[in-house]
Amino acid sequence: MHQENLPDISPTTLKKEYLSCEDVAELMGISSTTVYRYCVTGKMNCIRMNRKIFIRRADIDALFQFHVPYQVRRVIAKPKEDYYSVEEIKEKYKVSKDTIFKYASSRNIPRVKHGNKTYFSKKHIDSRFSLFTPDPDISEWYTVEDVCKKYEMTVQAVHGCVSNSMVPRMRHKGITYYSKKDIDEVLKHRLPDPNITEWYSMEDIGNIYGLAPHYVSGLIYKNPIPKMRKGNKGYYSKTHFDQLMREKFPQPEYYTVEEAISQFNIGREALYKLIKRYSVTTIKEGRSMKIAKQELDLVMSNKKRTK
Repeated sequence: MHQENLPDISPTTLKKEYLSCEDVAELMGISSTTVYRYCVTGKMNCIRMNRKIFIRRADIDALFQFHVPYQVRRVIAKPKEDYYSVEEIKEKYKVSKDTIFKYASSRNIPRVKHGNKTYFSKKHIDSRFSLFTPDPDISEWYTVEDVCKKYEMTVQAVHGCVSNSMVPRMRHKGITYYSKKDIDEVLKHRLPDPNITEWYSMEDIGNIYGLAPHYVSGLIYKNPIPKMRKGNKGYYSKTHFDQLMREKFPQPEYYTVEEAISQFNIGREALYKLIKRYSVTTIKEGRSMKIAKQELDLVMSNKKRTK
């Protein structure tokens, strides 16, 4: 470094090979805090001994020998036609700054930075935030409390529903209202059919039929079982579910002894011998015995063919 070009620096500092932060600050005309920050971030080589920082004079000179050429940043012109500022969105759609950034991030709305300001794509903002502008054709509206009461939902569940389903909304005197028609369409599955009076919960089905919840969910998904919701619980039409189970798992039919004797024109003793010989399933019902219809039909059919 050429001493004749240096500012007014003490001779002692100029002669040192190892400098403190204060020495470097004096040498370079910057604050000692800035020098310390350069050391901490690795921009300037240094060592630390007994709580003191030392910087080689040679490393100061090397900063200028191996520097990266300075490039002037290209200033981006302020976006105009294709972008909104945050203030413009707030004014047009009456939404808060937090809502804008949260909504834009969740929907990946394109943005650009200019200075300290952020601008968002007009096309995307208009398509998304147009929901916040009341549709003149919508005349009936719900508050969040209305939806909670009618559909037995939590406030959090309602907010998630209207956001995911893009339900049209409007704000009036600080209260947000949601289109009644659109809410009813989205949530109609939560209302019970007035003609259905008996319902099963998932626990009821498990207890009665001994089925695991995931199996029941599959049955309900694949078959048109009317359902409704109360809070976070689902309920399913008892009549429709019982009918499905009868079709899917038909109950075995049985003959009484008298019915079997009459059907096959056979004596009681001969019937008992057949049951024992071919191990036909029987069940006791009080003092009476019943015989599995399908099994006995098969036995008698085979006997006829072998005659």
